[in-house]
Amino acid sequence: MGKNGHIQASDKEKFDLLYASLQKYHLGFIDSSFKVVGFLLLVMGWLLTSTAARTSLQENVYLSALAIAGLLVSGFVFTMSSMHVRKLSKQMFEELNMLKYMPENHYSDRFIRKRTLIIFTASIWGLVLVACALILFIHCMH
Repeated sequence: MGKNGHIQASDKEKFDLLYASLQKYHLGFIDSSFKVVGFLLLVMGWLLTSTAARTSLQENVYLSALAIAGLLVSGFVFTMSSMHVRKLSKQMFEELNMLKYMPENHYSDRFIRKRTLIIFTASIWGLVLVACALILFIHCMH
């Protein structure tokens, strides 16, 4: 028994729990990033192919502004949630290192690195800005 009357987990049990969390954050980050990319590509494709969408955006400045605001908020939410997931990933990685159960190179590929976060976030923001520019272009066409 450990402190406070709790059963003490073995190093293997701690490692398994921490590694599963690290892996979950890594896979979730990659999965959500690709879902956001897919959504943004779908939006751009819809804007380019739907006459009704283009007509609505051309005729209604408020609708265009709302669409742009929605895209910007989506980019901001993605950025903030990705930064939070990276923070959790870093925490799990550091706890695994402190455990010293196995060498870092066995699990370091699951840690969300800062450069990975920057690359994915910049890519998402690039698509957000292209979609916003597309909306502005469509609105100004009439």
